Amino acid sequence: MRSRIIFAIILLAVILDFGQAQAFDGNRKGFILGLGAGYGSAESFRNTHKGFGTSFKIGGGLSDQLLLYYSNRVVFYSGYTSTAYQGMSAIAASYFFSPNAPSLFLSGEVGLGSRGVIDRGNRGISGWGFTAGVGFEFVSHLVLEVNVMEAYPESIRGEDYSLMNFVATISWLGF
Repeated sequence: MRSRIIFAIILLAVILDFGQAQAFDGNRKGFILGLGAGYGSAESFRNTHKGFGTSFKIGGGLSDQLLLYYSNRVVFYSGYTSTAYQGMSAIAASYFFSPNAPSLFLSGEVGLGSRGVIDRGNRGISGWGFTAGVGFEFVSHLVLEVNVMEAYPESIRGEDYSLMNFVATISWLGF
């Protein structure tokens, strides 16, 4: 818990340090906020689950082509008796091939992947991982993005596992 608070404080300091943090002025340079929803597929412990995918981004554009931000992507799916989740909270970067829409872009993330059940008392599992993605901005602010995540949680009962998921989202990216 303590490391998450330190991580959040450092991230907030980086975001607030952007020289011209002009919010929602139509340029990717400066403050950005992204919200998205779509389809997700989560693989863990040799099982595949399909469900609802979400995407959240907050950060800043270093230029009209390079963005640096905090990202949270989660797949929610139906467990045996409750709703389960699998996703990642990460530091991320995206590179847009064009300074204006339409534009293809690539993204990458490094952070903490986790899996758990939305239930009292379940702490879930987590471990470091990465995400790679590709996307397309159709018109200014409307983005289609596809991401693949892999994370390596701590061993469970002596066995090593990896968490993988696939998330395709339609997002609004405000800048």
